[in-house]
Amino acid sequence: MSAVIQAIDLGLPVQARLPEAVRRVRPPQASASTTQVAPLVPAAPTGRSPVPTWLLVALLVVGAHAVVVGAKLGTSQPVPVRNEVLVELVKPVVVPPQQKPEPPKPKPEPPKVVKKQASPPPPQPAPALRTPVASEVIPADAVVIQENTTAAHTTGPVVAAPPAPPAPEPVKEEPVTEPNAYASYLSNPPPEYPSFALRQGWEGKVILRVRVLASGKPSAVEVKTSSGRKSLDEAAVAAVRGWTFVPSKRGSTPIDGWATVPIEFKLSN
Repeated sequence: MSAVIQAIDLGLPVQARLPEAVRRVRPPQASASTTQVAPLVPAAPTGRSPVPTWLLVALLVVGAHAVVVGAKLGTSQPVPVRNEVLVELVKPVVVPPQQKPEPPKPKPEPPKVVKKQASPPPPQPAPALRTPVASEVIPADAVVIQENTTAAHTTGPVVAAPPAPPAPEPVKEEPVTEPNAYASYLSNPPPEYPSFALRQGWEGKVILRVRVLASGKPSAVEVKTSSGRKSLDEAAVAAVRGWTFVPSKRGSTPIDGWATVPIEFKLSN
């Protein structure tokens, strides 16, 4: 049987795969001029009818395939069976917290009725003993003198109250003058035009607020209104810090004060 399987696997003709018992002996061919082919005759004639060749071949092929399939099934490894475990997630049941019963509210106690004790009646004062009062004898002269004295007081001269002093005259405030930085004798130098602003052709007006001491020197310089260019503002502040001012005066006395200084940067044609 193994020879038959090998013959089938190698693709040999069916006649080569058959055993010797079932082979058909082909008679010797006739001469070259003969064209008839003798039919296959079984090797050993029996009393039964001959089995068709195609049936034997089909049975052998089926048997060979059955052997091959059986061998493969015998050698195949068993497929392991997977034991699947199904896990079902159960949502826990949330038990609502039980509310504790509120304790019964205590009943309000009825107000206690306080019985007022009857206070004993106050002791009555003993009746005072009346003592006879001797009536005073007023002399007639004394009465007359008293009348005369009262009359003298009422008929005396009336003295007028002194007049109120006149109100003091209001103190006249002396006029206050603001500091001045443009006096002809001060000769304050103008601010220097920044070179970068000069190249760019920038122009603008800066208004400064200056705190001037009584000595005429500035103590603080602030930009009240900017020119829109930082370099022009800084140049104006730097120049005014070195200026000398005529201080503010109250009357003829120099005092500290504030001055407003406008500075304009303008390119000449």
